[in-house]
Amino acid sequence: MQRFAQSIVNSFRVYSRGTKFGFISYSDNAYIDFGFNSFAWYELSRREVNSRINAIQHRGGSSRRIDIALQTAYRGLFTARGGARQNVRRVGSYYRVLGRKLI
Repeated sequence: MQRFAQSIVNSFRVYSRGTKFGFISYSDNAYIDFGFNSFAWYELSRREVNSRINAIQHRGGSSRRIDIALQTAYRGLFTARGGARQNVRRVGSYYRVLGRKLI
């Protein structure tokens, strides 16, 4: 999953006035692993975002509560507090891992 997320990051221009990334992991609960404002302007780069993605630990759980993840994105990540900028398009992507398959 991490390699796939990093390949998405690598396809964008990542810098303070360009594309920014946030990451939510979920199972029984949802967690904002990092928000759009988690990087200082001088450290925002593909390398830094990929490093943060690589550091995300798998959280156990028995369910896949996408509803909680989407709610967390809407109420936490895509807000001024989460680092979302005004007057820019907000795009979310959803990826699910089953065993070793990404669907």
